[in-house]
Amino acid sequence: PDADEQWQSLSWAQAGDQASTWAAGLIALGVKSEDRVGIASETNIEWTIAALAIALAGAAFTTVYSQTDADDVRYELADAGTQVLFVSDQGQLDKVLSVRSDLPDLKKVVMFTGEGDGDFSITLDQLAELGTAALADDPDLVRTRAEGVTGDHVATMIYTSGTTGRPKGVLLPHSAWGYTSAALNSLGVLRPDDLEFRWLPMAPVFGTTLLAAQIGGGYAAAVDGRPSKILEN
Repeated sequence: PDADEQWQSLSWAQAGDQASTWAAGLIALGVKSEDRVGIASETNIEWTIAALAIALAGAAFTTVYSQTDADDVRYELADAGTQVLFVSDQGQLDKVLSVRSDLPDLKKVVMFTGEGDGDFSITLDQLAELGTAALADDPDLVRTRAEGVTGDHVATMIYTSGTTGRPKGVLLPHSAWGYTSAALNSLGVLRPDDLEFRWLPMAPVFGTTLLAAQIGGGYAAAVDGRPSKILEN
């Protein structure tokens, strides 16, 4: 849903084009194969496109719950060696800024909403501009990077919840997600003509399970993570 609460749709091709442009922007920012790129956001369509962009850039995404406090944000981003971070808004950025001195690997923050400072924090439009320019110089930039990804490459580094002590970062390769997608879709619970309503937090492993299954199953997803809208949606 947009700002006027009207549902907007993206085709697979449109989503792919957008993700490819963001992926090229990440590559232009210096993101290399299996580098860690974080996402700290509520559930929204930008989360999905960012995850796809990170995968296309050959990087691995690490997730941060939107309600995580600044100290745990610092710990998880530092532990993962996060180099670029997508955040949903100024509130998420403020948590990062409060612990920035403890995040030497973090080079850039990309904001889903908000203006940023144009240096450490940039907008999605600015990331897309970087990507568009990079693709103009090398139209095969993203395809080449994506084709270099194998099943053994790290796809995600997702932090556990409910464990004793600090959360543990679990590394999962692309082959694990390919298997998960194939296994779920073999059950026939969701078919290509179905519509999945995605509202749960995307930070835990189940969020990526939903995304992997959708890619393998070919069905559409309606995305709105606002708890107050669950029943209405």
